[in-house]
Amino acid sequence: MSGGSWDYFCYRLDEIAGRLKDEKATIRRAFGDHLELCSKALHDIEWVDSGDYGDGDDVESIKKVLADTLPEKSIEQAKSELGQLRDQINNILAVRPTGKHNANFSGEAARENKESRKDGARRNPLQIFVGCWL
Repeated sequence: MSGGSWDYFCYRLDEIAGRLKDEKATIRRAFGDHLELCSKALHDIEWVDSGDYGDGDDVESIKKVLADTLPEKSIEQAKSELGQLRDQINNILAVRPTGKHNANFSGEAARENKESRKDGARRNPLQIFVGCWL
């Protein structure tokens, strides 16, 4: 027998996972990642039950699903999005509105923050950020 013991439901689940992974909401994308693992596990279960895989060949993919926890997945997704956002901000800051290229913004901002103002206080990063646009 070849597959089909679960009516190939794993493929439908994989389609749903793919759609969720394209969503805007982080939680939906994380759930799509989880469903992708579920789809792989269901695929392996179906192939074992149909005799295409040997007994126990589904265990590893099932363990991956059971180890995939929501808090860990959400944090992982958030870190990924933070990295993308950081890259976008760095690209924006690389060119000032005056059109001058500023590839070393972080170094310039750091030097400016080290310099004390007349009252001895240091400027916070938001003041430095806003100041670079003025």
